[in-house]
Amino acid sequence: MSRLDIFIDDDEGEDFDELPNTPRVIIPHNDSRGYLTGLIVSDFHSGHWAGFTHPHFESVPNDTTGASHKLYVIRRMCYDFVMSEVAKLRPIDFMIVNGDCIEGKGDKSGGRENIIQDRNEQAACAAECIKAMADPGTEIVMSYGTPHHTGKEEDFEKQIANNVGALKISNHDWCEAGGVVFDYKHKIGSSSSPVGRATALWKAAAWAQKWALRGEYPLADILIRSHVHYHVHTGGMNERPRLLLTTPALQSYGSIFGTRECEGLVDFGFVWVRIYDKHNWKWDAPCLTFDHQLDIVRLCK
Repeated sequence: MSRLDIFIDDDEGEDFDELPNTPRVIIPHNDSRGYLTGLIVSDFHSGHWAGFTHPHFESVPNDTTGASHKLYVIRRMCYDFVMSEVAKLRPIDFMIVNGDCIEGKGDKSGGRENIIQDRNEQAACAAECIKAMADPGTEIVMSYGTPHHTGKEEDFEKQIANNVGALKISNHDWCEAGGVVFDYKHKIGSSSSPVGRATALWKAAAWAQKWALRGEYPLADILIRSHVHYHVHTGGMNERPRLLLTTPALQSYGSIFGTRECEGLVDFGFVWVRIYDKHNWKWDAPCLTFDHQLDIVRLCK
């Protein structure tokens, strides 16, 4: 058995980042259907007022005219959109959950944007969202998000991994499904320029190629990064990785930090991939766009 064919059964959820000869999780092909279907999701920020929120963790605001009700309506619309799109793809064979599942303490705004303060409850909410997207038998791998959200002294996402029965959670890892190799990690650099957003992906791909040339890590077919809350993709037919992408987020618009300090489009949604064999696969990224929400002030009438 070669290094690349080793199956990981990691009960302890150990991190293999920066270790040489890292084996990867193998997800076997589904011979009964002739293909595998996978979801790639990230950046739930469950607990935030714009975060991905399971209905069991919602409460309807009493004031139906205020901002809290507007945010509630958007959360329900976002959740329903995802579940509707996932329903078209079922059954789901595997999921890659790529970090920042919870909002955390919300330090940047004093916690006032949190609708769920307890990070254990945030983790429970995120786990229920994952379970709602999965099917019986769905194989799940996960990566850790940023410590600012998911815990500086603790790893709350390890709770989520245990709750959903994930095969593995780690910092930076590889998995294989139907012969297609995925390289997944949460964080990547962002850009406020519309012409520079793919640059960080090409940098990640170049480093991946160098690690592979040294024989220390596998060279993936699909390289996945998240964190930036926008979806871009690039790649080439005769190159590996063949597809490079950042995932759209499952947190919608509306954070104070994002609106005051960031520039650029935000994408809400997820990525799916359907694998027929190692050379034949397709993918898409269903994203939800929102109707114009601004109340424009008319001056000098």
